[in-house]
Amino acid sequence: MSILVEGITVIVPRSVLDISWPGGTDAYLEAARQPDHPCRYAIADDVLTAVSFYEATHVYAHLEILQRLGVLVDDDEESGEACVVDQEHGPFSTCEWLEWELHDAGFTHAWKAGSGAGDMVMVWDGWTPETSRELTRVDIREEPGAAIRLAREADGTETWLNLLSGEVWSCVVSEEESAVYDLLRELSQ
Repeated sequence: MSILVEGITVIVPRSVLDISWPGGTDAYLEAARQPDHPCRYAIADDVLTAVSFYEATHVYAHLEILQRLGVLVDDDEESGEACVVDQEHGPFSTCEWLEWELHDAGFTHAWKAGSGAGDMVMVWDGWTPETSRELTRVDIREEPGAAIRLAREADGTETWLNLLSGEVWSCVVSEEESAVYDLLRELSQ
């Protein structure tokens, strides 16, 4: 089986949560499904769980909770027990236990490595591949004069100020993306 990946999705094996999360996998999913939790959806197949977010800051907060409970979250090694997967770009780090693909129908899904994709777990009633295809990212960093980068950390986290709304947000950006935003800012001046 496979699980849907939309936005930024934190994927953790059930076996890890059954040991680390108080009450196991079912309690983890129930906590993520609470109205005050910022996730978009929380699902699981027989092996993996997926909790999807729109914003990187919510992902970081979620990963911090997992780390406090003993889940290995390691961005630089293959030993991580949680994998963060972007809908468009795939895993943020090497996750040898996970495979993913952008399906021909326009959605992204992931599954336990070596098991084959199989059927995808249904996210909610009425979901269709068009639902995923319609998710679009609007990146204000690409609009000249609309945002200013305030900081860039060694781990790739950047903090930005939206000049239109005054909102400050953080996101993970690769070196290549950062260079593109720098170039766009230079060209707009």
